[in-house]
Amino acid sequence: MEKIAEKMAIIIKQKSDHPSSVAVLKFALEGILNTLVTLALLFLVAALLGKVETVLTMAMAFGILRLFTGGAHLSTGWSCAIVSTVFFIVTSFIPVTQVMAYFCIAACLVILVWKPYYLEPHQSSRALQYRKKYQCLAFLCIAFGFLLTYSQNSNTFSFGLFLQSLTVTPWGVSIIHTINRLLERG
Repeated sequence: MEKIAEKMAIIIKQKSDHPSSVAVLKFALEGILNTLVTLALLFLVAALLGKVETVLTMAMAFGILRLFTGGAHLSTGWSCAIVSTVFFIVTSFIPVTQVMAYFCIAACLVILVWKPYYLEPHQSSRALQYRKKYQCLAFLCIAFGFLLTYSQNSNTFSFGLFLQSLTVTPWGVSIIHTINRLLERG
């Protein structure tokens, strides 16, 4: 995806008066391509397994909360797409029950204790100045999940929120970094 994004960035830069550098365009395009490939792969595998609604609901909750909490990252778009797909497919087989509403409370506690916004060392620290605002938005997102759980019986959304909250804990970051190291070795 990195090479495709770079080629696209060069073409955009050559054919337009866009003020951003090729590196900035490439970074943005990598994010877009990574998201599209991950969603397409998730949808394809979930459709084959008859789990589309469950997988996409969890992924949506996970992704929305991740905007406000951050989290550890894998080093390549492909590793992110594959690990995300495996993660959501595997967790979609966990039975979702009424107890899942309590996962919203657990997610709130995790965010309260670990005060996200988690950033990788290579990422911009600008987000840290908005940490309190992000934390408030994360709580609002979780409150929305709690309401969904009771009004729409969407326990899967609550579970997705909880799973994302775990990625900002020291254990979650450690697991993601370990997976990244294993994937980098081949």
